[in-house]
Amino acid sequence: MNTNTQKQAAKAFVQEWSGKGYEKGETQRFWLSLLHNVFGIDDPIKVSINQFYGIEINDFACSVAQTALWIAESQMMQETDEIVGLSLDPLPLKTYTNIHEGNALRMDWNEVVPAAELDYIMGNPPFIGHQWRSLSQVEDMDTVFAEWDKYGKLDYVAAWYKKAVEYIGHNPILTAFVSTNSLVQGESVATLWKPLFEKYGVEILFAYRTFVWNSEATDKAHVHCIIIGFSTYHSERKRRIYDGDSSTVASNINGYLLDAPSVFIQNRGTSYSQIYQFGRLHSEQNALLLVAQRCFTVRIPQCSTDYGAH
Repeated sequence: MNTNTQKQAAKAFVQEWSGKGYEKGETQRFWLSLLHNVFGIDDPIKVSINQFYGIEINDFACSVAQTALWIAESQMMQETDEIVGLSLDPLPLKTYTNIHEGNALRMDWNEVVPAAELDYIMGNPPFIGHQWRSLSQVEDMDTVFAEWDKYGKLDYVAAWYKKAVEYIGHNPILTAFVSTNSLVQGESVATLWKPLFEKYGVEILFAYRTFVWNSEATDKAHVHCIIIGFSTYHSERKRRIYDGDSSTVASNINGYLLDAPSVFIQNRGTSYSQIYQFGRLHSEQNALLLVAQRCFTVRIPQCSTDYGAH
């Protein structure tokens, strides 16, 4: 249907429905007529669970993911039925799910679905600090970051960012991961984001700053999370930073999730001033050890007391 034909169809549609009632039956015919006569669409359902792909590491997780997709499909069929009156019946199950069992960090994602056929990647990969990883997870990190010099202290979830950008290449795929906020703090920023920005051309398109993960579990973990949306191609869409209930448009989102240039603070083995022998150090007395060549004063913000050290 070309533009002129569609304009004529739209004009005829308006004349046909001008002044009509909005009873349920008429509403359904209204939408069907609009879709068919104006947009040339006979089947209003354009999203199917056949278009979703996933990787889960064990068979139980695969079954849960498949069931969740079928439930979502049934719910959406019911809502579609209420709008257009197509009497959709989800049973027996006619669709299939593309959930694959395996270790996502060891698999070739192109064997699950070619990157050229994909539009979005999203996920909630596991968060595991370097001191808590199993031997198998250490090997996962070594495999993914094989050509990087320093990555040992990155959280396990960082491997999904590296894996994703290599899979995406220059395809126009939008990606978003829920992650631990350690990825945007301290030395992790330069370790992870500097090569992602400079070598792979990653751009952060939106970011949810730190929030506490909440669930209905009785023994729930108090995890501080972030959500980062990114791509490997330049996008003209507005960057946006979410913080609590507010959001702001940003000109650039850097590795610290700030609206600022992409600069990186590198770690150092020595102090600039030579005043401190150690920075943050937990001793047996759970105190900070300060060694100074001269007397100085440390003022604690929002505190009326000065603490002298020698």
